[in-house]
Amino acid sequence: MFTGPFLLLILNGSWRPNKWNSKVLIRLYDFYTIIAYTIFYTFVATLVIGVIVAENSQLAIELMIQLLNEINVSWKNFTFKLKRKKVIRFMNLFFDGLTLPQTPQEENIQQKFDSESRNNTWKLGVIYSISVITYVYMPFFISDIENRVLVTDSWLPYSLDNVNYYYGTYLHQAVAVTIAALGNGATEVLVSGFMIQICAQFEILEERFRQLPQTLNKMKENHESESIILSAEKILMIRLIKHHLRIFEMAKTLNDIYVFVIFFQFVSSIFVLCVCTYTLAVLKTVNSAFITVLLFLSCMLLQIFLYTWYGNEITLRSVDLGSNILLCDWRSLSCRGIKDLMFIYERTKKPILLSSGYVITLSNVAFTSIVKTSYSVFNVLSA
Repeated sequence: MFTGPFLLLILNGSWRPNKWNSKVLIRLYDFYTIIAYTIFYTFVATLVIGVIVAENSQLAIELMIQLLNEINVSWKNFTFKLKRKKVIRFMNLFFDGLTLPQTPQEENIQQKFDSESRNNTWKLGVIYSISVITYVYMPFFISDIENRVLVTDSWLPYSLDNVNYYYGTYLHQAVAVTIAALGNGATEVLVSGFMIQICAQFEILEERFRQLPQTLNKMKENHESESIILSAEKILMIRLIKHHLRIFEMAKTLNDIYVFVIFFQFVSSIFVLCVCTYTLAVLKTVNSAFITVLLFLSCMLLQIFLYTWYGNEITLRSVDLGSNILLCDWRSLSCRGIKDLMFIYERTKKPILLSSGYVITLSNVAFTSIVKTSYSVFNVLSA
């Protein structure tokens, strides 16, 4: 279910595989993480100094965009390291008898949402791969060696007159940016994938509510005693209530883990979106720089769109559950069963709201607000 994103995090150096119990493997991976982080943070340091000593405002803005992206990735990596146990506990919520599909209908629902998650992974993977190739590796092959073109014009403590220094610097920057892209891509796919699985749980729960009256009617057709039917109804209703509460627990845990990750993503996105839009407006011709900025802008828009779209989907499904409950054949239930059903219905009137920094609710309105804010800042810059 979540294999792809965690593979990227493993390559990024932020997630040691859970199945590794050997001390040798753990030490080797820790050493790998140190190397990856050393490459990444030395690159961040050159960006920081580059912003401070930039010769003009245009270069400072370009380096600042890159720096914001790297800081964003740093915060995501830090979150995975700091909240590793909480992330594992959260994933385990999807793999017990309460949440796993139990019938062919539920299996079909789960497969539908798994397919949607996989499609998002492939789409994001293609976009990120094209962006990294265009931004990081293509300049090395299409530029003359005499020009000494780098991934980014960050500060360097030495001259590039020596060709070996140039090759080493380009490799250092390329690896650092690739590590950042892996962290970014993995986080977007993973968080949106978690949201998709919560949506799947809502649909599975709705299916179980629809099956409840049918199960009781079959027992009546088999001439089961009333006490047995009432006992079965009570057991099934308790299970449905626990499943509903489990979904709320999933949403709350997800929000606790990634609330500030998404918040920083939103804040940095506003700045990056307006600067990228301004850069596209300034560029007179469609060249490699134009394509690079356009791809970067697409990635940023897609990141925040995934958060807001699936956050909005969870909110809508948490509300729609109440309406779908009332559509089931509730007349087949006992008076106690109907009362329990009404209690669940009342609970659905308080929707699940995922937030960014406990300030911005993840919804389609939030996405349009961010785009509008970015456009307003763009107007100020271009005035």
